[in-house]
Amino acid sequence: MGTVGAPLPGVAVPVLIVPYRRGGSRIRARAAAFVRRYLHAMHPDWPACFAVEPHTGWSKPRAVNAAVTATTGRVIVVHDADCLVEPAALERAVDAVDRGASWAVPHRMVYRLNSDTTSSLYRHGVHVAVGPVSRQDGQRAPYLGVPGGGILVVSRDAWETVGGFDERFEGWGGEDAAFGHALDTLAGPHWRGVAPLWHLYHPRADPGVVYDTNHALEIRYLHASGKPDEMRALLAERLTPVGLGD
Repeated sequence: MGTVGAPLPGVAVPVLIVPYRRGGSRIRARAAAFVRRYLHAMHPDWPACFAVEPHTGWSKPRAVNAAVTATTGRVIVVHDADCLVEPAALERAVDAVDRGASWAVPHRMVYRLNSDTTSSLYRHGVHVAVGPVSRQDGQRAPYLGVPGGGILVVSRDAWETVGGFDERFEGWGGEDAAFGHALDTLAGPHWRGVAPLWHLYHPRADPGVVYDTNHALEIRYLHASGKPDEMRALLAERLTPVGLGD
């Protein structure tokens, strides 16, 4: 472990949205509390909102969309409540959007930390970075992060172009990749950083009965990727449900 790097000077101030499911497991709650402290320590001037699901169940799209609608910031950071990147990496992504990129991903590889490494990070405090993750520290092998997943930065204009996250996604799975496909297709290709993303340990969520529905919708976004007319038609279904009024 090492000390977290210093923030970059002169970076635009974004609005920070952290989707979080209230009433989840104790382990997830501890991760979210640590992320909250980390973000406050590393980015004290950024207005932050913990986006809690306003309905029963859990839908990250509903939580994030409601929070973004209630803000006016020109640059938006959507930051999962179980992920961390170095502050300078996130600020470089914010700067890229502030300078004209439609949206940005601050990280490249995702490192899922195991329980022991995550607990050690909690004990050492928010000013300590994980650094390179060994095989013993990781819950699984590192992998290339999905654009739209974990942490992303998006301009208000790009957000409005695609209408935010698709609220047809319920529970967990698919909404992040779908949002990325929509942004790349209709708002413009993303800027990508090279920093590691550290995923704090928690038990894997049960995708439940909605998994197949989410996966099928995600595949439709994949097939529409790079095809603006098809993507617009897919997004329009959110306002005109298929099968009604035929």
